[in-house]
Amino acid sequence: MQTEDRLIDVEEAAKILCTSPDYLYRAWRKLPYAVKLSRKQLRFSEQGIYKYIAEQQNGGSALVENGEKK
Repeated sequence: MQTEDRLIDVEEAAKILCTSPDYLYRAWRKLPYAVKLSRKQLRFSEQGIYKYIAEQQNGGSALVENGEKK
């Protein structure tokens, strides 16, 4: 069962990714899970982040549902 994706703010995304908010502000254009809502609103797909993490850990072939590996 697929749940709805949430758009999370920079602070929450930085905690999940173990990086700084400053890095995310600088690198957002290169990140496939980043969404620029307006000039001052940057958000990140929570499911996109977990999928990215799983792909990095498993050579790009993992599927993620609700933040857990399938």
